[in-house]
Amino acid sequence: MSKADSCCKVGRVAEEYDLSPGLSDETLDEQLKYRWLGSEEYPEMSHRTLVDWLHKHLLRTRYTEHGRSTLEPHLESDYEAIKDAESDNHHAVLSDLETDGIDGEKLLDDFVSPATMYRHLTECLDVEKRRKQQSDATSDRNKLEYVESTAEMYISDLLSSWENKGKVPHASDADTTVRIYLECPECAKQTNIRTVQQQGYVCEDHMLAQSEHST
Repeated sequence: MSKADSCCKVGRVAEEYDLSPGLSDETLDEQLKYRWLGSEEYPEMSHRTLVDWLHKHLLRTRYTEHGRSTLEPHLESDYEAIKDAESDNHHAVLSDLETDGIDGEKLLDDFVSPATMYRHLTECLDVEKRRKQQSDATSDRNKLEYVESTAEMYISDLLSSWENKGKVPHASDADTTVRIYLECPECAKQTNIRTVQQQGYVCEDHMLAQSEHST
């Protein structure tokens, strides 16, 4: 698809930067749709939040290509400075990007507005958003799966960066699995967060409700 054939600016930018949503086989448009609707086990996002999500993927893609750190605090700090021309760090970050061979001004020009994102969702993708209710359990599960998949994506980006810099050969070939454990502050016992959700406590000896200790 050429720039002329792209549905809108979102489509053009996605094609130009070859934006990939992460580890899944879903296309970028599918992820935009699912995240906006809160379907397919993704937590619901507003179209404005999706704009930030898209822009950070754009930055992450360019940073990975040029061996620049994609860790969340660094990426978030750069993003806030790039998009705000009044920021004290705006020009410093653009200059730093230029040192790494990245055209920061072009990145900024390729950012999309919330209105453009909304039109892409409702017109290009023909998505209609209806209000829906989820059970607390389903909502919690969706949030947890989102956190795990996001962590896997960041780790995958980090491995690619190490590989590109020659620090860890073939790092991106490694399989990535994220498991979150919660630790009792008293005895240091660790329990998988999914197990904690099912059983209702982190540590049976030190972190039960007071009423359960008394029985």
